[in-house]
Amino acid sequence: SPATHSDKKFIFLLVDDCTHFMWAYFLTSKDQALSTFKEFRQKIEMEMRMKVRMLRTDRGVERRNRTVLSTTRSMMKAMKLHLTFWAEAVRHAIYILNRVPTRALVDKTPYEALYNRKPNLENLRIFGCTTYTKITMPHLKKLDDRSIPLVYLGVEEESKACRLYDPIAKKKHVSRDVKFMETKPWDWNEDGEDTSTQDIFWASFVVEGVDNENTTPVNTKINNNIDDTYQEPNLINDPNSPITPPTYTYNPHSEEEEEATLVLLRTQKKDLIMYQLLKTKIKIFLRYITQSNL
Repeated sequence: SPATHSDKKFIFLLVDDCTHFMWAYFLTSKDQALSTFKEFRQKIEMEMRMKVRMLRTDRGVERRNRTVLSTTRSMMKAMKLHLTFWAEAVRHAIYILNRVPTRALVDKTPYEALYNRKPNLENLRIFGCTTYTKITMPHLKKLDDRSIPLVYLGVEEESKACRLYDPIAKKKHVSRDVKFMETKPWDWNEDGEDTSTQDIFWASFVVEGVDNENTTPVNTKINNNIDDTYQEPNLINDPNSPITPPTYTYNPHSEEEEEATLVLLRTQKKDLIMYQLLKTKIKIFLRYITQSNL
């Protein structure tokens, strides 16, 4: 995976064996794991007023990571987010998994088992959707915008506020005055940031009628998002001309439909010929019977 905007490359996942509650830390390098665990241990012992008695690594098995990363991939693919947002998606995936039921616990969520109270799910929104956040700058003019479009990146830790990202200014924000457009993903092409996960490929073209061995192919960039609708250009330069060239809309299925129509016409033609032959044979047979009776 690529590094995040803050140059994080690794996930340090901690799971409580009793409640299955998870915490995630993001590291720049693996040698930060020990110091990160010491900070976590000090924090959780002060918060829960209990001592950490045992540390299990299960010999490096990463079963829990598979569940977290599967949820992360689904959220990012649904809203077509760039891979550099993987840390924000992992954080939000863990936030959700801590608050939904699991087979390891009976009639409880990990959050309820740890904090002994039910979680509040009213602030859950679709990760990566477009939001409109209130502008809190003073002295706005009468016609200035009162909100700014941002991308939703989950819930802020230990708060009900939202984590937001401005793709244009490349900045992160935290706000509670937010309106959500949950069915609308951000159009990443507007701000010029390429978020396509597909590799750009090149195709070689050569001119017909020329010796290809002595000709250098021209490399042309192929755009995978080409619109199938094609309009013929206006070939008549005279604006006063009464002739208007017809527009042509390219249909990728037109060739298949035309072939199916030709097959149908050929079938109908064969049926008509067979009918004419059968009709002629019947007439000959009736004539033969009539002559025999006479």
